[in-house]
Amino acid sequence: VLFLQPSPYCMNSTTTLTGTQIPVPQATITLAEAAFKMLMPVTKSDTPQDFGLLVKMAGLSVNDEIWNMIDPGKVLPRDPATLVLDIAGKGRWLFDIMDPAQAENPPPVPGKLTSLDIRDIKLQVTLDNGNSVDMSYGAHPPGAPASSQEHYWTGAWTIPADAAAGTYNWTLTVTDGTGHKDSFTPIGQNIGLDQLTIAKPQS
Repeated sequence: VLFLQPSPYCMNSTTTLTGTQIPVPQATITLAEAAFKMLMPVTKSDTPQDFGLLVKMAGLSVNDEIWNMIDPGKVLPRDPATLVLDIAGKGRWLFDIMDPAQAENPPPVPGKLTSLDIRDIKLQVTLDNGNSVDMSYGAHPPGAPASSQEHYWTGAWTIPADAAAGTYNWTLTVTDGTGHKDSFTPIGQNIGLDQLTIAKPQS
């Protein structure tokens, strides 16, 4: 197992780049906090092994020269940004990644994911009738052999007996560990596509 934690935390760092090979006279990158950690199996195995990855960049900001190059109209907010990716799980390689000959010609499916935990991420589906459904990531179908399972996000909503029949629009909201939210609304709901349908009970 490979474990990397070269710089667990970096606080209040500023990096300045100059030279003729960058597109601006000076690039300044400021980080309030940074962290990196990686755990990865490096040998072929018949049993699942632990893996994990943490990448954290909090309070990331760049100078106006960089912003003016990518957003000259000042449409995007220039507040410091935060990115956190924290995942862990179990999986196994299906070939020897340390063998140069095998690494040059890896199999079409190089590994098998057994479990995955995406930390500090919350997914929620909200219907236009006010109901919300929390989503979870896991293996499906539950209880089946790991070799036949797939991993994806699911959620369950028990439809009330008095729920009105018809179609409902829905929105997916993703919230990270810092409280930042982004939403996704499927294209075409205004013409009846990708809607949730509740049918009238059969008499």
